[in-house]
Amino acid sequence: MIREAMVFHYLDDLDSKLAAVRVALATASGDDEWSAYSNALGRKFLKLDEFLKPATPASAPESPQPAEASSQVREPAAAAAAPKPEAPSLLRKLFS
Repeated sequence: MIREAMVFHYLDDLDSKLAAVRVALATASGDDEWSAYSNALGRKFLKLDEFLKPATPASAPESPQPAEASSQVREPAAAAAAPKPEAPSLLRKLFS
């Protein structure tokens, strides 16, 4: 009976902490990438969806290219920028 009680205790503790994280992520904080401060857990949480959004590059004026370079194939600016890695699917399931 002691083993089952310990398992139940830790599952209940984990459930309450995840609920506190969900509340913190749902509360407006004024910061796009961070949650509101959670008093229950004593911290802020990173909003993965906002953090992993690709940054919009500022459009820079293009300089004229020499005639030799114009014959080369150029990649689009979007393809040249490396995308940010995707969040692990487990984290998306837990915090959605």
